Amino acid sequence: MRECPNYKLDITSAQLLLIRSRNTDNISRKVRDELMPKIMDMPQDLLSKIKGKDATFDMADIEANPEWSEMLNKSGFIDKMEELNELQQNGSDVFISTFARLKSFPFFQTLSNWFLPYHTDHSLVMSTFDPQDIGIGRTVLDAPFLCNSDKYSFCLSISSLPYSQRQMMMGQISENNKDYAEQEMEDCESNKKREQIINRHVQDLYRFFKLFSRRREFANAFDLDMDFCNIPFLGNDISNYDTMTSIANFYLKNEFYDDAIKYFKNILNSNNPNTSQIYQKIAYAYHNSGNIKAALQYYKKYELTQENDAWTTKQIASCYRSLKQYDKATKYYKTACDLNPGSVSNVLNLGHCYLEKGNIEEALNEYFKADFMEDPKHKSWRPIAWCSFLTGNDERALKYYDKIIDLNKQSAQDFLNRGHVLLCSGKITDAIESYRQALALGQDATAFRASLLNDTPQLSARGINPNDIPLLADVICKQ
Repeated sequence: MRECPNYKLDITSAQLLLIRSRNTDNISRKVRDELMPKIMDMPQDLLSKIKGKDATFDMADIEANPEWSEMLNKSGFIDKMEELNELQQNGSDVFISTFARLKSFPFFQTLSNWFLPYHTDHSLVMSTFDPQDIGIGRTVLDAPFLCNSDKYSFCLSISSLPYSQRQMMMGQISENNKDYAEQEMEDCESNKKREQIINRHVQDLYRFFKLFSRRREFANAFDLDMDFCNIPFLGNDISNYDTMTSIANFYLKNEFYDDAIKYFKNILNSNNPNTSQIYQKIAYAYHNSGNIKAALQYYKKYELTQENDAWTTKQIASCYRSLKQYDKATKYYKTACDLNPGSVSNVLNLGHCYLEKGNIEEALNEYFKADFMEDPKHKSWRPIAWCSFLTGNDERALKYYDKIIDLNKQSAQDFLNRGHVLLCSGKITDAIESYRQALALGQDATAFRASLLNDTPQLSARGINPNDIPLLADVICKQ
């Protein structure tokens, strides 16, 4: 095999594509939990305008109508569609959630059919369509992002549709195929075509192990470690810097942090020239996996090679803050503010650090500075209001909580804190009303009671009898 000119490239592609299959469940979740809810939340009048008499979206009409485009942009629908389109362009499996429901045909009760290459003169394709529809089989064959089993699923599913709907659907697919025809021609002249063939087979394998009715009779290959680098007769062929970096970056991007750390550490052991960047990425992976001490260790290693890096300085400050080492955290946040003077986030975090340290006046100074810098001006309003309450400036605290409500940015916590201000100001009736608004926006009476009782130390410091607070909770929750 090593004598074949494409051997190493094919093995590398197989490893990368098998590893990428681990992200298929995340993509399905995005479609199910993020994209579909956005579609369901769209105004029904907009949905009817976009869909018209058809059951499908006409993206051309959406792009042609600025009003619809603006509404979809605000809803986040377009962003999600572009994200999925980018994943699709990169070869990710975005169709499994759609085709999972189309694997119940008797055709898929036969094990070998899950791996049958699709071709237009197969008996199933020939018998599914009438003579005038036989071109549909060819259209499906040319579909660029469907694996073999999905192509058979598609043919079986549309065979029951009325002729007019079949023609409309095939017209849309045919147009989509034309868009990729030029790209396909380029792929034939490059290694991209070989990668597509491998990817489609990986998708067929994934569907078999995830969807076949007798799949529990087999050990799921996709539950295993896809690390080819540790296989003796393959490792030497693919354990190179470029391949391991691609794998490590994929794991990092898709939040498989433990795997990313393992690969980045392997890269460190290979004496590569970009050690500092690897330190930074290992630190980031540890940080996101919750191992703050290990993250700090690698951030500091990176700092030794790259001084005054604004992003890393901010991350080091965040680590120290998580570890409650506030003196070191404030030092690094100050440095981060100096390195990036326009960052409101750094100023706010410095203020939070002072607040957690107990330096309320210094925290207020930072929050006011952030309020002066930021646009729109509302991220600093909550901490300004809370610090004002803690220092006894109820007039200013109430002013800022009312500004949040006027901006329609209020939450249950805002009404709870506003109730504290009114209570300590002696405005009992108004305080109870604010607490009831917090209860109405919150989850339930138990959660509200817990939130109110958690603030007992702050209320006691402002002169409220601690014994009165549970009684107050009873009054509010019984209403």
